[in-house]
Amino acid sequence: MTIIFDLDGTLLNTIDDLGYACNHALSRSGFPTHPIEDYPRMVGNGINNLIRRALPESERTEETIMRVRESFVPYYDAHNCDFTRPYEGITEVLHALKSQGHLLAVASNKYQAATEKIVSHFFPDIFDVILGEREGIPRKPDPQIVRDIISKLSTLNTQLSTLYLGDSLVDRDTAANAGVPFIACSWGFVSRETLTTAGVTRIIDQPQDILWTISERQERVLRYLEEHHIPFTVYNHPEGKTIEEAKRWWHDDGSVHCKNIFMRNHKGDQHYLICFPCDDDLAIHDIEHWLKDILVSQGKKAPGKLSFASPERMMRYLGLEPGSVSPFGLINDTEHHVILFLDSRLKEAPSLSFHPNDCRGTVVISQEAFRQYLAAVGNTVEYIHTCD
Repeated sequence: MTIIFDLDGTLLNTIDDLGYACNHALSRSGFPTHPIEDYPRMVGNGINNLIRRALPESERTEETIMRVRESFVPYYDAHNCDFTRPYEGITEVLHALKSQGHLLAVASNKYQAATEKIVSHFFPDIFDVILGEREGIPRKPDPQIVRDIISKLSTLNTQLSTLYLGDSLVDRDTAANAGVPFIACSWGFVSRETLTTAGVTRIIDQPQDILWTISERQERVLRYLEEHHIPFTVYNHPEGKTIEEAKRWWHDDGSVHCKNIFMRNHKGDQHYLICFPCDDDLAIHDIEHWLKDILVSQGKKAPGKLSFASPERMMRYLGLEPGSVSPFGLINDTEHHVILFLDSRLKEAPSLSFHPNDCRGTVVISQEAFRQYLAAVGNTVEYIHTCD
C-alpha cells in the first residue's frame, strides 16, 4: 500500500518555527506580529496563504505578500528545525510501516526545498517520495500532488492501493479530489470537534492508531460502502480475533455486536455464513436443524451434516482469514455462492457492529444501511429463529 502523509500537523509539530518566521518577516516589513498560539488557524494552504492571513486585511495584496515572503523564506530556511519536533510515537510508527513493506510519501503545501530539508532531517531514509509546493503545480486541495506521488510509485505499488493521512480539511478535500481514502488525525492543528463537525468520519487520536488502521481488506470494505453511498462509522483498535479479545476494545455505542461463523455441508458444495448476537453459543446440531427447516420449506436441498469450513475455503469464498469473518466478506463472493443466515433478533437492532474483514477494526452500521448493503452484494439472505 502507498501511504501519503501530510507534513505540518501530521508528522511534525512545526507551528513554533512557522510562527517565529512569520513574525520575523512581518516585523521586517513594519507589520504587527501575532502570538504563536494564533498560528494554527492560519496554516494549511502554503506559505503565501499563511502570510496573507497574518497580514492586516487592508494590506493583503500580492505585492505585499511577496515582499513579506522575501524575508520569511531565508529566515525559515535557517530556523525551520529549531523548535519543530515529530509528534510522539510517529517515528516508531513510520519505521514499523516501512518494515511491513508499505510505500511512504509526503504531500505538503510547504515549498519543496523546506519540505525536503525537514523530512530528511527528522525522517532520514524513510520516505520514498517527498513532494511540497512546486512552481507551476497547484497547491492542495488540488489533487495533482497525490497523482504525482502515485505516478512516481506506480512501478512499486502493483496493487495500486493508496491511503492519505492528514490533520486538516484541506487534506480531506485533497484526498477526495484525488479519489483516495482519507483518515484524519486529531493531534494536529485542527481539533477533533472541527473535523467531526465538518463530516469527517475516520479520525484517529494517536500515531499508534495508524498501525491498527492500515489494512488493505478494511480499505476495500470502506471503499465499497462509500461507493454505494452506505453510511457507517468505523474505529480501529488492537487485534481482536475472538469475542473476548474484541470486547476489550468495543465502544459502548448501543450497537449489537455479532458472532459470525462460516460453515459447509458434508459434500462441501454449499457454504453458509451465520450471524447471531455475540454472547450466544449455538450448537452445530441446532444450526443443522434450523437451516434444514428453512431450506426444505423453500424446496431446496437440506444441508445435511455441517462442519466448520477450512481456512482455505474461507479464503476462497470470502477472501478472509479466521478471526476476521463478517458479512462484509460477501463483497468477495462475486458468484453469490455463500448463503447468509441472520439471527432474526438482529432485524430489531437499531445498529450492528462487524469487523471490516480485519479484526483490528469495527464498523458500526445502522439497520437500514445494513439492508442497503445486503441488497448491494446480492447474496441470498435468510433469517433463522435461534431462540425457538
